[in-house]
Amino acid sequence: MSEQKVLLFGGTTEGRELAAWLRENNISALSHVATEYGEALLREEALPAEAGRLNEREMRELLHTGEFSAVVDATHPFATEVSRNIKEAAEQAGVFYCRVLRAAAEENEEVRRAEARLIARGLFSVFASQREAAAYLAGTEGTVFLSTGSKELSVYEALPRERLAVRILPGEEALQKAVEAKLPLANIVAMQGPFSTALNEALLQRFDARYLVSKKSGQPGSYLEKLLACERLGVCFIAIRRPAEEEGYSMEEAKALLLQRFGIREAEKEIAIVGIGPGRTGLLTAEAREAVLNAELLIGASRMKDFALALFRAAGRPAPNCADSYRPSEIAALAEETEAKRIAVLTSGDTSFFSLTRQLTKALAAREALPKPVLYPGISSLSFFAAKLGFSTEGLPSLRLHGRKQALLPVILKQRRAFAILEGAAQLDELRELAAALSRFHAGDACFHFGANLALPDERIFSATAEDFAGDALAAEFAVLPPHVLLCLYLALPDTSAARPLSPGIPDECFLREKTPLTKRQIRAAALTLLGVREDAVCWDIGSGTGGMTAELAMAAPRGEVLAVECDAAAYALTEKNLRRFALSQVKQYFGRAPEVLAELPKPDCVFVGGSTGEMAAIFTAVFEKNPAARVVATAVSLETIAELSELGAAYERAGFRVECLQLSAAETKKLGRYHLLFGQNPTMLFLIEGGAACKN
Repeated sequence: MSEQKVLLFGGTTEGRELAAWLRENNISALSHVATEYGEALLREEALPAEAGRLNEREMRELLHTGEFSAVVDATHPFATEVSRNIKEAAEQAGVFYCRVLRAAAEENEEVRRAEARLIARGLFSVFASQREAAAYLAGTEGTVFLSTGSKELSVYEALPRERLAVRILPGEEALQKAVEAKLPLANIVAMQGPFSTALNEALLQRFDARYLVSKKSGQPGSYLEKLLACERLGVCFIAIRRPAEEEGYSMEEAKALLLQRFGIREAEKEIAIVGIGPGRTGLLTAEAREAVLNAELLIGASRMKDFALALFRAAGRPAPNCADSYRPSEIAALAEETEAKRIAVLTSGDTSFFSLTRQLTKALAAREALPKPVLYPGISSLSFFAAKLGFSTEGLPSLRLHGRKQALLPVILKQRRAFAILEGAAQLDELRELAAALSRFHAGDACFHFGANLALPDERIFSATAEDFAGDALAAEFAVLPPHVLLCLYLALPDTSAARPLSPGIPDECFLREKTPLTKRQIRAAALTLLGVREDAVCWDIGSGTGGMTAELAMAAPRGEVLAVECDAAAYALTEKNLRRFALSQVKQYFGRAPEVLAELPKPDCVFVGGSTGEMAAIFTAVFEKNPAARVVATAVSLETIAELSELGAAYERAGFRVECLQLSAAETKKLGRYHLLFGQNPTMLFLIEGGAACKN
């Protein structure tokens, strides 16, 4: 059996898909198509094929050679006589016969809605045959645009030739039939599909058509696009009802049947995570395109699904099942439960750039039945925007300002340029605060470059300096943006800018000051050194006061999280004012006393204790219960607090914790007359207690 071939009839979309599928599964096959044009399409993909119309006798002779063990009929739904001949020839030769049915256009919800709208306007009629349609059209006036091919042009002989315009395949046989029907050459359109709605509209307008005739042959024939074109132009749609087919198999059923017949084990599931780039089908990589077009199930948010459906329409192929989901756990469950073998999960942009790929990969790995996904990267918004504006992405920091926000001010002051993704007009106030902060700290010459809907027809790019943007600049540009449209931001300081990093040790004069004490800059800088804050760390500031240490932690961890705890209402409000002053929107404030309020905070990496309200021991216990490996720095200026921390440090050291103590005395100069005198600050003790895996309870 494995040495024998499948004889596949049909130059249709289904026929070409089956020919490629047979080759992929190492099933020997020969495709037989009616025209040389159809044979040429298969030859382009290196698929063996023969061309020529066979009658029933010729089919029997071909099957009696014994070379074929199965016949697959994937001819057009309207080729009823051909299908009947194939079936009878297969039965007489004792060869297995499989008829592949095309999904009806009526099964598509978009098609049903479009037909209903045309019916409501009196612009939709259905006939059982083209002959009936021709009889109806003979009693009308206006140009008739035929999109039913060349085979039955003769049935329209009663209509004046100048009333007819026809779209046919660009093959010699089809052109010959159009000429034999005595159609004016100017009214013959020889084109290969698929045909978009816009192209259908252009052709209908070109011939000033009043009627369009189409077979209801299913999605591959671009039926929906014809309906939409007629709806937009007010053209009457004449539909030829599809002949009833009593027996046959869907595409997937036919494939399963052939695998079983040839003893081929069913393929394992394949999962592709595809980055669709900025959202324009032409920017999809070739490999990613194939992964989408070969999928039996598409999963993605609604915008991704619309993108994929447009891709299938452009390729002239029927779309597979689609599932709306963007949650990794949901997607993993769908992938495990589906019977589909080839699954494509669509993500925006690039799979490695602010994508759900990392979480999705973990969710898939948690299900043992699922294979490891294959990643198909796309063009990221960063690379596309960089190409538009002409800047380099080498060493460029990339942040996100929506969802879990990150701090842009410390990054731009340190690295002088950055890229960020944010949500349009919804974050305009935050952006203006950032622009004001840049201006305040000598970076008003920084330039904001925004990009919205990149690569799409409504793409917008606009720019302003921080100083201008802090005012009313770009108000008109933001006013027309949807509130939550994703925006790309490239922020850069010119080479001549005098701006410099503020941290570690933000100058005391940068803060708003009231009656609340401020931890001095030298102490803050030393505390940061002891804490060793990573840029993505989760930090707690207990007793935030003026917000000095909160700002330092946020500057040191621009990609992390900072949680500021304060129980005094005036100090809480002052911290909030200073955070807005530094545009540190990634900080979350908590009002309440420690340790009670600490229970709701996420596990910390670094903790600074600037005020304990007499609960120092309980605070340390709460921290290390959350994370035994955390690093905690506490300050002390009174002998009582020094004694308490010394005792606590000794106890933690006995339990295996690392303990370090630093005494810091600083003095600053002040000018008096022609002299600069040193004025000392109160000595401060800094205690570091750091946990680890070996620490005891």
